[in-house]
Amino acid sequence: MPSPDKALKAAYYDLIADIDDLMAKLIKKRFRQILNCRPGCAECCIPFSILPLEAALVKERINQFKPVEGIEDKNCALLADNCCTIYDIRPIICRTQGLPIAYINEDSSCIEVSACHLNFPDDHQFEQEDLLFMDQFNSRLADLNIQYCLTVGLTLQQRIAIADLYKAPIP
Repeated sequence: MPSPDKALKAAYYDLIADIDDLMAKLIKKRFRQILNCRPGCAECCIPFSILPLEAALVKERINQFKPVEGIEDKNCALLADNCCTIYDIRPIICRTQGLPIAYINEDSSCIEVSACHLNFPDDHQFEQEDLLFMDQFNSRLADLNIQYCLTVGLTLQQRIAIADLYKAPIP
């Protein structure tokens, strides 16, 4: 899987910085005392699939490591002792776990929220300022992924399972 060019990498890392900045503000302002996410908590570390752009960036990193042996199918292949082996470059889907993530459902004109059950009970009532709205970030990621796919000749609909990054080259 070809490495993204420098400009695309820089744009992706700018996106990550923007997400991390907003998350830090939410945590400091609203959730510092109630988040149970800590090193060693791997509750949300399940097998995900990611876009080719993120897969290429993760692949660069994991090529430096031996695959973790004995991973159960219910866990992410990038865990070692319940800790992420690529934490600093983990994909956006992994990066945003823990906080209440919001999406605008335009069909039903409502806000959909996904939140970790370890941090928030099912009946928790969120204020709008509690929510990490992902639509703008996902749009940016999609645009960057389109640029990457067009550059390297991949289909735009392709998603790659994280576990497959340890296998043979990905088409």
